[in-house]
This record gives sequence, C-alpha cells and structure tokens, in this order.
Amino acid sequence: MPLRLLRLAVFAALAIAGFGFAYAQNRGGDPPIIIGDGSLILKSPRAAWAQWLSDSGSERRFPDAQIAVASLRIESPGNDTALDLTGRRTQITITSGPNRVEVFTFANGRGVRLRLRGRRFSDFRQGDDPATLVLDTDSTISAIEVQREGQTILSLKDLKPKTTVTLLPPE
Repeated sequence: MPLRLLRLAVFAALAIAGFGFAYAQNRGGDPPIIIGDGSLILKSPRAAWAQWLSDSGSERRFPDAQIAVASLRIESPGNDTALDLTGRRTQITITSGPNRVEVFTFANGRGVRLRLRGRRFSDFRQGDDPATLVLDTDSTISAIEVQREGQTILSLKDLKPKTTVTLLPPE
C-alpha cells in the first residue's frame, strides 16, 4: 500500500508540472490530454471523460472536433522532447506493459481520438476528478512512437518510469 501512495504522489507532482508547462506554453489553454505512468493515467483537462464521445468500449473522440493538436511534449528521466505537430495528421502510440494507447488526429491536426489496445475504458477507474482515469498496473510507459503524415518521426524505447506525454493545443 505505501508503494501505491508513493506512486500517486509522484504522479501528482508530474501532473502539476505538466499542467504548469501546458499553462505557460498555451497562455492558459488546457491541453486536450496528458498520459502518465506510475499506474497508467489518462487526464483530459479540457473535458471530463464523460463528455468524450464513445465509438466503442476502447475508442473515444474528444467532444470538440475543432480542437487542434499543435505539439507534443514527452518528459521522462533523461529525456525531454518537444515536437511540432501543427496542422498535421498524427498518431502517437504509447506502450505500457501489454497495453497500448493510441492518440491520433485527422489530416489538419484536429479531431483528437484515443484508442486503447489490450484494454477497454471500463477497465479504468475514476481518478480524483472527472478528468482523470486510472488503470492500476505495475507497468510503466516503456515506448513511444510518433508518426506525422504516416512517417515515423520519433521512436523512443526503454523509457524510465515516471514518463509523461502531453498533447498541447496551439498558442
């Protein structure tokens, strides 16, 4: 039990740092999604998960199809990467143990969707607020692949625990 509390405390610190970065980078605009480990954490600061549109038990669409993803920030011990995705079709694949989370947009960088591979949204529990979903697991984010317009532009493997992925809207 103490290890679980430690993980939650570390994630909370990462989430606060991620929110601070997003706020500074976006002049107060909340990012559409933040994904972190410790357990697999999905945060949707702009819209509670109940507002996301459900296409299936493992796929959801952000309620505002016009929201754009302009950049991606990956923070991991020993790695801090920012990528420009403005106006581009993007797919981000995040691997955490046997689970994969795929975030993708349409050709203009709009229409944010999230697809789970190996899990369903019903496997997650509600976090401390309606914007947070938690999958209790010992797995951490181990790999991230980013494709822009169908071309792989980043492939990170063997990531260290305490990784956070934040999708940011335009400034």
